[in-house]
Amino acid sequence: MDIADNKEFWLHLEHRISREFSASRDNSIRFLWVDGFVPGSIEPQLDRNRVLASAWVEGDRRMNYICRVTLLLDAVAAEAFRSNDWRKLVPAEDVHGWLSVDKAASHITVTYG
Repeated sequence: MDIADNKEFWLHLEHRISREFSASRDNSIRFLWVDGFVPGSIEPQLDRNRVLASAWVEGDRRMNYICRVTLLLDAVAAEAFRSNDWRKLVPAEDVHGWLSVDKAASHITVTYG
C-alpha cells in the first residue's frame, strides 16, 4: 500500500499533530485539534521533497476549517515515504519544533530533519 493511501499513517500523524497543539504554550493553537485528513487531498511531490494534504482542524464551536498541510521531507523522510515506512514519519513524542502553524493562511507545516 502506498503511504499516501495508508489510513493508519494519516491517523497517527493527525493524533501526533493534535498532541503537539495541546502541548503548545501558544493559546491560539493549544486548543485546536486535527479531525482528519481530507480523503483524496494527498499530493506527494517527492521531486520537491514535500507532500501536500488538507486536514480538518477544529477548535471551539466557532472554529472549524480546512487547513493546507505541507510535509517538508529531508532525505531520510523522503526515503521513508518512498519505501512506505510510515512509522519513521510520525514525530517522536519527545521531539518538538517540527510543527509550525500559520492560522491566517490556514496552513500547517511539518518539517522533518
